[in-house]
Amino acid sequence: MRMQRPFTLVLLALLLTHLAPTGALATPLFEATYEGEYSNLNITMTRTLIKKGNRYTLSSKAKSFMAKIEENSDFSIFNNTLRPHKYSYERKIFGVKKQEQLAFDWESLSASYTKGKKHEGAQSLVQKALDPTLYQLQLQRDLAQNPHQKSFDYTFVRRNQTKHYQFKREADTSMTFKGKPYPATVLTRTGDGEKETKLWLIPELAYALAKIRHTDEDGDTYEVLLTHYSNTDAFKQFLQAPPLRQ
Repeated sequence: MRMQRPFTLVLLALLLTHLAPTGALATPLFEATYEGEYSNLNITMTRTLIKKGNRYTLSSKAKSFMAKIEENSDFSIFNNTLRPHKYSYERKIFGVKKQEQLAFDWESLSASYTKGKKHEGAQSLVQKALDPTLYQLQLQRDLAQNPHQKSFDYTFVRRNQTKHYQFKREADTSMTFKGKPYPATVLTRTGDGEKETKLWLIPELAYALAKIRHTDEDGDTYEVLLTHYSNTDAFKQFLQAPPLRQ
C-alpha cells in the first residue's frame, strides 16, 4: 500500500509557502486564509505581510490534524526585486520537529544553510535569487506592473540547492470569491514532467492568489481555496515599482 504524503507538506512545497505575524502592533499589509481537504483531513493555511522600517516579513502557517508548518521570510526591495535576508522553516509532525534556516549575505553573494543547530554549508547566490516563500509575492508584483506578461521565471535557493520555476499564462477565466465573480489570471508551472501546478490570481484584489491546484504524476490532485482576504493601500503601493530617482 502506497504511503500518502501529508497534504500540508505538499502544499507548502508548492505555495512555497507560506506564520505567525512578527509585529504584534503592526498592521499587516495583507492577510490571506486558505482551506482545503485531502483524505478527509481539513487543511488551513494563513499568510501575512508586515512592514517594519525598510524591511518586510512574509509569514505563513499551515496546519492539519497531523502537522504544523511555519515559514518566515525577512526581506527588502532592491532594484524592484524582492531581496531575502533571512528565511526560517519549522515543522512538527506527530510531535517530531524539524528546523531550518537560510541567511543571505549579498555582499559576498552567498547563502548559509543551517539545519537545527548545525551549519550545513553555504552556496553561491545569483542576483535576484529568492528564498522558498517569495516567488509568489514577486509574481504578484510582476503581474501588477506588467498585466499582460505571458511568462515568468524565478530562481530561489533551498537547502544548499538552486531551483528554477517557470510559469506560462493561460487563458483568463473567472472565479467566485465571497459570492462575487471576479476575472482571474491563470498560470501553469512548466518544465515539471508529468506534475502540474496551476495558480489563479484575482487582479481586482491586488492579484491575490485565490486558488492553487497541484496534480502529481500518479494523478493525485490537491487544491486549496482562498476563504479570507484583506489588504491595505500600502500593499497596493508595495506591488508597484518605486519611482525613478532623478
